[in-house]
Amino acid sequence: MGSMSPRTANVPNPLAALIVARIEAIVEQMTRETLAERSPELEAASERTNWATVPIERLRAGILAAVQTIARDLEEGTHHQYAAHVVTIALPRARAGIRSRDIRFAIDSLARGLRGLCWQLTGPTEQSQALEQVGLIIEAAWGAVLDNFADATRVAVEEAHRDVIQALSTPIIPIHAGVLVLPLIGPVDVSRGELLMATLLPAIVREQAFGVLLDITGVPAIDAAVAGWLLKITRSSRLLGAEVILVGMRPETAETMVSAQLDLRGLVAFGSLQAGLEHVLARRGLVIQRRVG
Repeated sequence: MGSMSPRTANVPNPLAALIVARIEAIVEQMTRETLAERSPELEAASERTNWATVPIERLRAGILAAVQTIARDLEEGTHHQYAAHVVTIALPRARAGIRSRDIRFAIDSLARGLRGLCWQLTGPTEQSQALEQVGLIIEAAWGAVLDNFADATRVAVEEAHRDVIQALSTPIIPIHAGVLVLPLIGPVDVSRGELLMATLLPAIVREQAFGVLLDITGVPAIDAAVAGWLLKITRSSRLLGAEVILVGMRPETAETMVSAQLDLRGLVAFGSLQAGLEHVLARRGLVIQRRVG
């Protein structure tokens, strides 16, 4: 990759000066071309990019920031500022699932507009120098994207996989109108307790639940910190009109909660899921009747 020499003091870069003088018109033209997706390589409907779905004001603001960053690179004789800008913009989008060709389309669209400006300079020397400078800036930007895009995509896949695992680890099951069961299986820590809170409270509102059976049968051990989270979940649910009943309580779990000197007032616990369900239904005047025959 080539390099650009820093500008001599007080000698303005002609392309940077042209960009600054016409920046509003440049941004408007690039915005229209991006929305129209006039790239010959992307004419097929199957090859259309996601940029046309971006709100126009947000798209215009993004193009303005990119053009201003390139103008600074030109004025200072560098090519790293736009590259850093592109990476900052591209990485979150890569993690959100945007395709690499969408990033390439944005860079190429900007490059075409800049090359068009180069030909508007006064002489062949200025035109040639400007084209070389633009080429170095665009090359550095695309190289930075390639260096970072693969890592960002891998992180996105890992995060999506973790989200699926977490969702499976906190299944919420409606077993009666207004009654939810949340079976916990495996070790529980404070992080999982936070996920539990974030999952359960919206479900209570969505299902208009008045009772939640928190089944801890499959939890091998509960320490003082997790016991504190269980109490917090219980009290938060009560504020939404739902009573949380711990079911599957074992002697060692009860001993841990008592030893932690937690305020257990208002905590309701049963040894089995059936006993907990009978309790929460009885609070509404309902009973479980077994069919005969």
